[in-house]
Amino acid sequence: QLDPKAVDRGRPDGAAVDCDGCYWSALYEGSRLNRYDPAGRLIGEFPLPARCPTMPAFGGADLKTLYVTTAKAADGSGGGLYALQVEIPGLPHRSFDDESFQP
Repeated sequence: QLDPKAVDRGRPDGAAVDCDGCYWSALYEGSRLNRYDPAGRLIGEFPLPARCPTMPAFGGADLKTLYVTTAKAADGSGGGLYALQVEIPGLPHRSFDDESFQP
């Protein structure tokens, strides 16, 4: 459960998890990304110039680039893609192998 005081501005919209098990959440209408530890405590806030960030995703060869898309807001901000360099890499992408899946 996320710290309720940490989501008082904006609402969670999209998330990614890093190799430390921390949860990165875009705060739609909150102009930032929040990073939570595995217990749900807020341990980092990253302001963004757009009001409505959405869907963070780790990328780059070392998974230390956190990409964030933004929705277009009524104030004209957003509609872009931002990249933040982070210290802890994201979890690698895992593909679902539907060829070997047996229910």
